[in-house]
Amino acid sequence: LGLTLTNLGRLAEARVQNERALAMNVELHGPDSPSVAYHHDNIGAIDLGTGKIADARQHFERALAIRQAALAADHPDLGNSFNNVGLVLLQDEQLEPALVKLREAERIFAAGRGTDQEVGRAVMNEGEALRGLGRLAEAHAAHLRALALWEGVLGKDHVDLSYPLGTLAEDALAARRPAEAITYLQRAIEVSQAALGADYPDYAYHERALGEAYLALHQTARAISAFEDAIRRLRADGGANTDPAAVPAVQWLLAHALWEGGQKKRAIVEASAARAAWAAAPGTHIDELREVD
Repeated sequence: LGLTLTNLGRLAEARVQNERALAMNVELHGPDSPSVAYHHDNIGAIDLGTGKIADARQHFERALAIRQAALAADHPDLGNSFNNVGLVLLQDEQLEPALVKLREAERIFAAGRGTDQEVGRAVMNEGEALRGLGRLAEAHAAHLRALALWEGVLGKDHVDLSYPLGTLAEDALAARRPAEAITYLQRAIEVSQAALGADYPDYAYHERALGEAYLALHQTARAISAFEDAIRRLRADGGANTDPAAVPAVQWLLAHALWEGGQKKRAIVEASAARAAWAAAPGTHIDELREVD
């Protein structure tokens, strides 16, 4: 039930169901059973997706400790745990420790029973850490490798390719190659829409990146349209399943596009709304608030 609710985007309900399942498994099998680690992973993934990084890290690290004690050193579930911990460290901007964990995940997947898709997932996350460290050429090479691994398993039109395509677009944006980013993003949206239809909410992240690319090219009307669509998608479910900092981040970009496009009054309105939302969001957003001010 928890997995079904997660797939439906009903994350708060899914977390409750996973907490119940975790408690039941602890009672049946003890706190150190690998089956318990599975539920820690599920809760950690929900927490990470809703911006609760500290809670996610606690669950992922507990799952890793269980598996290190119970499983063989080349077991793919152990690789999954190293990948999860690396991912939460990445989200917490602890980039060097994240890279260490992610490379260990890749090593386990490649040496053991992991699939090329699992290897590609770890490599993709390594690329995210490398980009954060400013090692842009290495990041891009990692993401190209991840895309090739996934295409080898899934083919060139699978919906899951939208993720590595999105990371390649982010590489191109970081390297100030917005036209290249647009090419990747258009393909990501195309494969996603072919499988999921036009209204899937996760397109928001591609639309945001597309807006950034258009803004870098000074195509302000297209940038404004992309940012507005991203905000609409993020708010589609009332924001219940969205990181509270996601909408103001796009509002701030929209304010830049509006200002450049000469809509200065509306730009100020959007910037003010972004500031208020960041101030109310969980966690610390000092850098964002300082930039707005």
